[in-house]
Amino acid sequence: MARSKGAIESEEENDGGEVTPPTGLDQTLLLDNLDEGLLLLDAEFCLSYANPALSRIFELPDGSLAAGSALTQLIADDTGAALFAGIDDVVAALSGPDFAPHQVAGPDGNVIELSCRALPDGSRLLRFHDVSASRRLEDQLDIQRFRYRHALQAADQSFFEWNLYSDRVTVSERFWLQIQRPLMGPEIAIEEFFDLVHEEDRDFLRATLEPFAAGEVDELVGAADTFRIPRPDGNSRYFAFGFSVIMSEQDNLAILTGLLRDITETRMLRRALIEARDASEAANRAKSDFLATMSHEIRTPM
Repeated sequence: MARSKGAIESEEENDGGEVTPPTGLDQTLLLDNLDEGLLLLDAEFCLSYANPALSRIFELPDGSLAAGSALTQLIADDTGAALFAGIDDVVAALSGPDFAPHQVAGPDGNVIELSCRALPDGSRLLRFHDVSASRRLEDQLDIQRFRYRHALQAADQSFFEWNLYSDRVTVSERFWLQIQRPLMGPEIAIEEFFDLVHEEDRDFLRATLEPFAAGEVDELVGAADTFRIPRPDGNSRYFAFGFSVIMSEQDNLAILTGLLRDITETRMLRRALIEARDASEAANRAKSDFLATMSHEIRTPM
């Protein structure tokens, strides 16, 4: 005998923490208005219930999911071909204790993920979820990550993130290349990062960052500061550090994130320009002094 929709157990929790299944009209509205398709097979693998979303997702004609239809009958017609495309032995797959989520193609090329849950009475609850939108978002996120990584490389910058709860720091691989040190891992302790900093700049960097970590400042964006990190060859690289703080829902500081920009070459160029300017000014002063002296001697007869 086909099971009614009222026999399907939901997992809503009441205030006492116990599972209380909705009944009657509440349950009907809940199941009929889900965005994902549901198909319930009884212990004999006959169709007990299919919600309207399932027909919408696969654009099935009315009456194609009639209650009481055997699974083997569904598999034999076009309906089963759409719902279970790519599964060699549908009955065996759904009968097993471990059904791995399976992907089928929707009528518009959308990716539909099929999962199966065995219920205590031997029935099977099949869920068909359109994951195309989330896949597109993941693809777009991957593209943005790719662009961001290359933008950082083009700007000679490295990504920095300090988790203030775990006191662990994540820096991009480019940073390790810039300081000519082997990659210490995807994450390092904040103290390990401070140990990399030049000993003369270490206290300054601590004093700059720790008020943000302790939540003692109101501004969430810090001005860029400069510190040095020595290389194994004894030379130091100069980094400018712009940072901001991401706050948790409880307004506790959670993550300090920012960019490390290697400004060593910029400093060298600025120093060279300053030295050239000073040399030019010194030459101009010497020239002026020489002309003043010559002018005085010309005006003064021997």
